[in-house]
Amino acid sequence: MYRSLVVSMLLLTGFAAIAVHAEGNTLRLHSLFTDNMVLQRNQPIQVWGWTTPGTPVSVSLGSRSGQTTSDADGKWRVILDALPAGGPYELKVTGSDTRVLRNILVGDVWICAGQSNMAWSYGSIGHGVRSTTGTQSKETKAFERELAATDRPEIRLYRIPVQGSPTPLEDFIEVEDNPWFPCLQWVPCVPRYAEHFSNVAYHFARALHEATGVPIGLIQTVAGGIPISPYLSRATLEADQDFRLLLEADAKAFPADIESVWQAERERWRTLRDQGAQAFYADTGNTGEGQGWHEPDLDEAEWQEVKLPGNWGATLKARGAVWLRREVTIPEPWKGQTLHLDTGVGNDYQTVYFNGRKVAEEPWREPDFIGTVHDCLIPAELVTSGQAVIAIRLFDYGGGGSLSEPLRLTRGPDSISLAGVWKARVERELDMSILRPWTVGSSQRSAFRAAASFNAAIHPMKGFGLTGAIWYQGEADSKPQVAELYRKLQPAMINDWRRALDQPDLVFLAVQLSTWGDPPQQPENSYVGMLRESQMSVLSLPRAGLVTAVDLGTGEVHPPHKREVGERLARLSRSVVHGETLEAYGPMYSARLVTGNRIRVRFRYLGGGLVSKDGQPLRHFAIAGKDRKFVWADAEIEGDTVLVWSDEVPEPKAVRYGWAANPEGLNLCSRNGLPAFPFRTDDWPME
Repeated sequence: MYRSLVVSMLLLTGFAAIAVHAEGNTLRLHSLFTDNMVLQRNQPIQVWGWTTPGTPVSVSLGSRSGQTTSDADGKWRVILDALPAGGPYELKVTGSDTRVLRNILVGDVWICAGQSNMAWSYGSIGHGVRSTTGTQSKETKAFERELAATDRPEIRLYRIPVQGSPTPLEDFIEVEDNPWFPCLQWVPCVPRYAEHFSNVAYHFARALHEATGVPIGLIQTVAGGIPISPYLSRATLEADQDFRLLLEADAKAFPADIESVWQAERERWRTLRDQGAQAFYADTGNTGEGQGWHEPDLDEAEWQEVKLPGNWGATLKARGAVWLRREVTIPEPWKGQTLHLDTGVGNDYQTVYFNGRKVAEEPWREPDFIGTVHDCLIPAELVTSGQAVIAIRLFDYGGGGSLSEPLRLTRGPDSISLAGVWKARVERELDMSILRPWTVGSSQRSAFRAAASFNAAIHPMKGFGLTGAIWYQGEADSKPQVAELYRKLQPAMINDWRRALDQPDLVFLAVQLSTWGDPPQQPENSYVGMLRESQMSVLSLPRAGLVTAVDLGTGEVHPPHKREVGERLARLSRSVVHGETLEAYGPMYSARLVTGNRIRVRFRYLGGGLVSKDGQPLRHFAIAGKDRKFVWADAEIEGDTVLVWSDEVPEPKAVRYGWAANPEGLNLCSRNGLPAFPFRTDDWPME
């Protein structure tokens, strides 16, 4: 509805936002107010900032206008009447000088928060190494087609840098921590930005916009590995005796003078930004190739051994340009066939050689600390039987120095694992004293302190209109004590946000964790299972909901199926926010009845009835008697119930379903395709 006008305005603004902290400008807006922003529809619109004390300030937005005078601290705030969805608009603010923000839409604004599965960028999922032979894997081709389709100007993106504060802030900390995506500026959703933004959040916004036609604004505050405690207020953590253990752990984890260390690093960041941070990140050239490090007959006497998949950075104690090599035996039937090389997931750029020939290259562009999926094709004319050498040059700028599964060479359904010992050598080492991401000494780590992300990312948004928040977090809290405590922490955090943002009706939609690790051989007591159960606590609050990703795992902690998670969140939002009559939940346990040596389990949210997703017998049901020892159970659907039994348990007391870190192959779902949530019928303590 607004697309043609939006495209015209984007051309006029050149995608640029007016800097909100320009030197010498006595009129300053809060960092949320920039070109290309989205304002919340159907709510009073608050606009605020700072100027000289006692200065009259007027604000106009379309047909809405208002005036005020800055207070003794120079702060001012104007509240405009609500607007329906629409735009584009200009926002004009006049005080000691005049500011004009352009290409503003009015729609629905969402916070997108959590740890690495929310942070995992769009480009990290389908991003293959660029082929140098003109051939690309079908996955890479599909990704590039999908990336081109992210040109959606009615979706706008905003990124808050990963920073924390010991006290609540009025505005965000301005740190250019990654030049690949501008922080504290609204940008239109176009491929160059969508590629580096949350994959889950993008697909949530895409699906929601396609269904409603309402412009969508996404505000991202994420950090890989972050626990929930940084997103609660200090007052809430101190008020509950059960939460004290988190504060005690926090005090032990960080030195007393850490705030001054972080502040010094922020200053280093600003210096790097002023000098041009790309000078530090840039790959200055492939000198290893000139020394023949790609050749199959290279003398490897001076090379180290590293074990992959794993953290090669820890073994080599280096970041920068690194080479990896290993031999592989090509079977005779593969001769003259095109092969598919998976080189894992890593925070790096790769150049791949096969028997001395360069077959793929991902040239350095801009840094991204979220892992990238790497794969490429080996052309048929290079493939002979017998011994072959795979050499990979990686340029890593501090993201961790690791490669994960899959590491393999495949032809059709057959594959050769490349896991094991590789040879490694450092070509160029970066000075990591300049940039130390995710260590205690890094200012990014400041976000991990108790209440620190609440103070620096949530509290500054008070007064800004929002529809709600989507939340994908919990892996870091799947551990003793905290996993069960999470059932109190999550509702407390939601209430914290609603109070701090002065929005008691803020919608909150969470994601129940996916699966990772090895499937259990026997039923187990699982802290991940406990965490998933604790995540169900969100359902106790109004205008809150939960989708599960438990059926989308691949054994990795970062499953690639982010589209499905985003689309499930959008479906749930259509029910909670837009009032559509649709099934947004899969089956949830509601009651159980013991009948002889069997237990009948009842569910709510049947979605047209219970089915086995793949038509096979139901998997990952376990049953126990009074001895509380669970064994695998048989289970079958009877109408709207599931009957569970085992000949080993003649007098059953409890049933569990999907109670493991990786209950691989869960297949109970409703006819509408939504998976059943894992559950247990007991409340027995963890042993």
